[in-house]
Amino acid sequence: MFSSLIHNFLVGIMILGSIFTAPFRQEAINPIIGAAIPVPVASFSTSLASKITSSDTSMTLVSTTTDDGTGLTSGSYYGFVIDANTASEEYVVGTASGTQIVSMLRGVSVITGNTEIAALKFEHRRGASVKIADAPVLLVLARILNGNETIPNVLTYDSSVGTSSFTNNQMLASKLYVDSVTVAGGVPITASVPGIGLLSSKPQFAAGTATGSYLGTNYNLLPPNSFFNSTSTATTTGVVTMPNGLISPGFISTSSDYVFGGNLTFSGYTTSTKGITFSATTTHNGNFILNGTLKNSTGTQLFAQNLFSTSTIFSSSNADVEMTYATTTIPAGLFASKDTLYIRVNYTAEKVAGAFCRHIIRYGGSVIASTTDQQYTPWTTYVTGMVESWIDQRGATNSQFGTIRVTNNPPFSYLANTGTTSTVFMATGSTAIDSTQSQTLSIGSLRTTGAGVCTTTYSNMVVTRMPGI
Repeated sequence: MFSSLIHNFLVGIMILGSIFTAPFRQEAINPIIGAAIPVPVASFSTSLASKITSSDTSMTLVSTTTDDGTGLTSGSYYGFVIDANTASEEYVVGTASGTQIVSMLRGVSVITGNTEIAALKFEHRRGASVKIADAPVLLVLARILNGNETIPNVLTYDSSVGTSSFTNNQMLASKLYVDSVTVAGGVPITASVPGIGLLSSKPQFAAGTATGSYLGTNYNLLPPNSFFNSTSTATTTGVVTMPNGLISPGFISTSSDYVFGGNLTFSGYTTSTKGITFSATTTHNGNFILNGTLKNSTGTQLFAQNLFSTSTIFSSSNADVEMTYATTTIPAGLFASKDTLYIRVNYTAEKVAGAFCRHIIRYGGSVIASTTDQQYTPWTTYVTGMVESWIDQRGATNSQFGTIRVTNNPPFSYLANTGTTSTVFMATGSTAIDSTQSQTLSIGSLRTTGAGVCTTTYSNMVVTRMPGI
């Protein structure tokens, strides 16, 4: 009996100690761990299928069926109260997994609804009552709405709620509304107003397209940096100077015609294979090589244009038959109404007693100029010289005047049987050939009278077009 009294006394002391010391042992083992909101269930009650200690993190239930006959959803998060309205009442939260509740938080705070309090953890016997409680749900929701917790998922408006405009500064804006005011509704960028613009495409950049449309609004187009380069490539490229401040030569076409409207200064060799037109003063301090035309702003050619040249040697021995040394074609329209064609060729004539010969220039198949009969008698073996001819347009494209000049050494007789000799001989002629059409130009020789043949060797012929002013 005495031992029984001692046992009861000690148990009483332990109970009193736990009552008076419990308030001083409430220590938060886990601070705020998140804002997961337990799934609310209006009515659910069952019991433990087996005992749990105060440190167990899972429990097995006799049943997971709610009062309306549905079961708890595996993977869902629920809040429970064990041994409600007893000294060992304990709130727990955990995830359903079959008949088990796993990953539990034990001794859940009655203030936060999601933190553990060591003093609120108890051991529970088999058969202890288990109910789904409102407290964890309400506590977490209250803390979220008060800004003490974060919202665990993205909030979404119902489709029936209009979100295209918001009138109150405190309203929660939808993504659609934010997009509309920050992109489509933004101020278009201009030279004086910062705002929103669109990046241009390569075709828009090449075409100089000013604006593009997005969601019904026009925005100024801005080229990206990738469109610019200091090196020419086979694509649309914005020109940027090289580190030396100069433009890469690759950006400049070498096979195109150019019109210059300002003053130009050349300090080195300049070669052109096509025409060049100048509209202002041009200073050239180096060699200028031109294989095309050079014109002013009105289209008038400034300098002579080389049309034909050959160094081929041609020997003609003829008797009453005209022999052609060289022929070239003057393109249609090139020989304008005030232009001059200049022809020059070197020649050598051999002595043939009694033969009378002449040089002949033809334009469009017609003789435009020729020498009179030349008797090669005063020299002993041969004579050398140069034949020159000028064909002038007389203010129209179908009226030409031709001049021929022969310079020779030693002098010889040009007029048969006169015995008169000379180093220079000139003659003139005319034609009415339509120079708006393509026409041939040729030079040759002919023996007219006398015995023997005329043997003439021609070389180094040049045909030059000189523009009229």
